[in-house]
Amino acid sequence: KDNWTMIKNHFNLDFSVSEMVSKEQLMYLDYVESDDVKKFDDAYELMQRLYNNGYKIGIGTSSHKETATMLISKFGFDKYIKTLITCEDVAFSKPAPDIYLKVAKNLNSDSSDCVVIEDSYAGICSAKAASMKCIAKRNIFNDNYNGADLIVLSSNELTDTAIEAL
Repeated sequence: KDNWTMIKNHFNLDFSVSEMVSKEQLMYLDYVESDDVKKFDDAYELMQRLYNNGYKIGIGTSSHKETATMLISKFGFDKYIKTLITCEDVAFSKPAPDIYLKVAKNLNSDSSDCVVIEDSYAGICSAKAASMKCIAKRNIFNDNYNGADLIVLSSNELTDTAIEAL
């Protein structure tokens, strides 16, 4: 919504922001349902390992609930998570702390005991604003990891020892 509003205002265009958001959402859902979207095996293995080692896992995402639920289910992550909070569940999305604070609340955890794994600067800011530790996983779409407590190239680097050290 914010992006479409900014585009509309910047270029002085005449379209309905809500209609553009809906069209974009439908196109994205079609793409997600295709076989072109692949899961990151290292992320799946990490989640499985953390779950098996007794960690409580929640997902906080700026995505819409329908999209997030579809992806989580498609790739089998749903069996490992205890809560899913999306932009639709809070008043303010990332970089505000609302999403992560609600994840912690739903996990019955103090935010200072939580560790967030993020791949965006807005997400890092959100985690830190929620008083959580943050591990940044590098990706080709982001080069700003300021504020992260740890930066890794691969989910395979996230050992229990590294997480507990935070």
